[in-house]
Amino acid sequence: MAPKAKRQLVRRRLQSRDQRAISAIGKEFANLGPAVRLGALLAEHDAATRSGRIELSPAARRLRAQFQRDGKALAQRVSEELKIVNDRWKPVFDKALPPPRDLLHVFGPDVEGTKGKWFYRLAWGHVEDFAGAGIGASADVRTGKYWASHYTTGPQRRAYAGVGVWLTPVVDSCFVSIRPYVNWSGFDLLAHRVFDPQLNEQRWATALGDLGIIVQSWDLSGKGYYVDARHWINVWERTEVNPSGSRDYDGIASSGTGLQVQILGSSQRQYAIWVCCRATVLADPGFAVATRASSSVSCQLPFLVVEEIPI
Repeated sequence: MAPKAKRQLVRRRLQSRDQRAISAIGKEFANLGPAVRLGALLAEHDAATRSGRIELSPAARRLRAQFQRDGKALAQRVSEELKIVNDRWKPVFDKALPPPRDLLHVFGPDVEGTKGKWFYRLAWGHVEDFAGAGIGASADVRTGKYWASHYTTGPQRRAYAGVGVWLTPVVDSCFVSIRPYVNWSGFDLLAHRVFDPQLNEQRWATALGDLGIIVQSWDLSGKGYYVDARHWINVWERTEVNPSGSRDYDGIASSGTGLQVQILGSSQRQYAIWVCCRATVLADPGFAVATRASSSVSCQLPFLVVEEIPI
């Protein structure tokens, strides 16, 4: 086979492997959980219980309609603020990375787009329900940046994003220690609106930000799929009754803060290692009171250390 044709064949195989990993992690989070499905059922029962007994006054109905209109403007502003947060991270460069050793692997952003062995190769984002103003997810292997944002006036919703790398251990049997270093920041917004204060109703809303590591593996033929690790740490959580206001958060996550995982590894398997973020929102829908929740997480992964420890 000619050298050029051989290179093209290798490139197609690598691209197929990348798509397999991205598709697999998408399927992991494609289905809404039982809490979301049961929450919708409880909301229907709650509405049926009130039906025919109490009606909002015309003024209260106007307030509810205004609350729903305000949500569109708010979601657009969340998108604008998220862009400002994402732009805060400074560029990173390939030459700043330590050289990889035989069993100590250091991955970094693929600034030049080389798709080299020691650079981030996988990018993934997933939004429960639908994307829109204030709702989205994205990742970039060239910068090591990834972000997720979601907004709701009702059921729990989540958004995920992450970058990933491939590893096939050189040691036949080993522990694989995965230690990311993540710069992160985020913000949330919780609000409520009372339509009829005489009913004395209270409702709550929640916003969360999480960082995580997900490891998937296949045998060398691309079969025998398995999830080796799914580890999350919470970087903020806010729940309030009849809430109001927005908060900013930031920090650094590493092995020192619990963002690490260790798995059993084998040279007979290939591993897709993802470093991710997750934004979660939940707003308790009411009758005389409504709530809204927005959560956004923005991250930069300057480097990822993966070490093989022989058994």
